[in-house]
This record gives sequence, structure tokens and C-alpha cells, in this order.
Amino acid sequence: MSNIITKMEEQKKNKNRISIFIDNEFSFGVYHKTVFKFDLFVGKELTKELIDEIKMDDEYNKCFNKALNYISYQDRTIKEVKDKLYSNEYLDSTINNVIKELLKLHYIDDFEYAKRYIGYKIKETGKYKIKNKLIEKGIDENIIEELLMDYSEDEEYESAYKIANKKNSQYGDIDYKKRYSRLSGFLNRKGYSYQTIYRVMSDILDDYKNGENDF
Repeated sequence: MSNIITKMEEQKKNKNRISIFIDNEFSFGVYHKTVFKFDLFVGKELTKELIDEIKMDDEYNKCFNKALNYISYQDRTIKEVKDKLYSNEYLDSTINNVIKELLKLHYIDDFEYAKRYIGYKIKETGKYKIKNKLIEKGIDENIIEELLMDYSEDEEYESAYKIANKKNSQYGDIDYKKRYSRLSGFLNRKGYSYQTIYRVMSDILDDYKNGENDF
């Protein structure tokens, strides 16, 4: 076979892609940028090696565009982007090259992601839960520890006290033991440390323990 491009046409379902016909038969589709990069035109003869190179370039472009779409509507970590691309069965080498480019362009940044995440979650979530969530998202533990150091125990106490006080007001007429169990469990699930929980419980439920508001 001669491997000569006999036809090139814009795809109906995706105008960003061009269908390439070789020897009057459809061979593969590529993005416009690949057409320009390899100077593809009707009448051009392609070697098997060049066809493989073109297909690899198109694989990269598809993978890169998939990643861009994934991060366009929500911040993502490196791990999250990789997992998404692996789920679409792209090659390891392609995924690694896409990740390198995204990092180079600062489209993904685990440090900045963790910084924003902590800044938002610290208002209503304990450090333990925040740390575990970020580890699940693939953030390096050293980055998490460094960023969490910016928040003191008093700041964590203040956020815990605020949400616990609000929750406590919703319990109605229940006794001290039940109130303590529910409220401490609530704070524990929120990821606060035992030291913080103890401080909050002592301050909020002191009157109940002394019987001043014993129902």
C-alpha cells in the first residue's frame, strides 16, 4: 500500500477534529493542531513510522483536552487528574507527559490546592479530618503538615466551639449524658482532636453538668 492521504474532512460530530483517509479508506482522526504540526495534506505519502507518530501525538492531545475539561469546573490534585485519565485508559507515558505540561502551566498545583482546601474547611472541620481527606486526594503529607501549622489550637477550638454551640441548641430537652455523647460524637466525626473536644465540651456543657439546666 502507498499510504497516501486521499481525503481529509471535518468530522460532523466534532468540528475540532479532521478525519484522515489513506488510499480512499478512513484511517484515523486528528485535531487541527496535529494537521498543522505534521503538515498533513491530500496527496502526502506517510510512512508507517510517521503514522504511528501522528497517532501518538493525537493520543496526547486527546488526553490533554480530557484533563483540561476535568479541571475546568473544579480544582483537582495531581492524583485526581491521573486517576481520571487512567480511567479513560490512556497510556502511562501519555498521562505522565500531560501531567508534566499541566504542572508547567500551573494548571494543577498540590500545594495551592491544599492551601485553598484547608482555608475553606478549617472553619467547620478539624485538622485530623482535613489531613485524612487531603491524603486521600494524593497530597504529600509534608505539605499538609506545613500548611496546618499556620492554624493554632485556639483557632481550631474557636471553630469547634462555634459549630458545637449551634448543634447543642438543637438538642432540646435531653439530659447531660445524652447531650455529652451526641455532641462529642459530632465533633469527633468532624475530625477535631480529643484535646479540642474536651475543651469545647467543658465550656459548653459546664452548666448542664452542674444541674443549672438539668431537664
